[in-house]
Amino acid sequence: LDSYGMEFVTAPFQWKWLGHNWCVVEQLLKIIWKYGFNVTKQRTGLHIHFSRDWLDYVVEDESQFYSLARCSVLNRDLIEVVGRRSNCSHAKFLEYDEAKTEKNSAVNFLHADTIEFRSFKSTTDFDDIKDAINLCRCLIEESRRKKYGSNEV
Repeated sequence: LDSYGMEFVTAPFQWKWLGHNWCVVEQLLKIIWKYGFNVTKQRTGLHIHFSRDWLDYVVEDESQFYSLARCSVLNRDLIEVVGRRSNCSHAKFLEYDEAKTEKNSAVNFLHADTIEFRSFKSTTDFDDIKDAINLCRCLIEESRRKKYGSNEV
């Protein structure tokens, strides 16, 4: 069993809850470390899901998806620094026309209820996880404010 890995998945929670309970997440990670759990394979990733509701998603209007994909492409350098992971086959930076059918896009739009961010290297470091979650939130907020077009540079 020692040679096999596992995936750590949390139950969904609201942003408001997380804002008041970062300490719970930090304590959980300390317990995990105490019992020897760590990331051993560097090809694994931290995947963060946000509800599509954050994008004011309407089935007939994919403009928010275009905007989020474009925002992630424009901020690729920042995402790679925070994520400690450069453009790899598991997190390709793509415009929405390509990303909407590609599971391994840095921003995965294939889930029915969530948007998945895949650009982060696996970690059990609290600060790295918090930075990744906050960056995803900022990308969503920025894409909602700016409403990037598919051809905007």
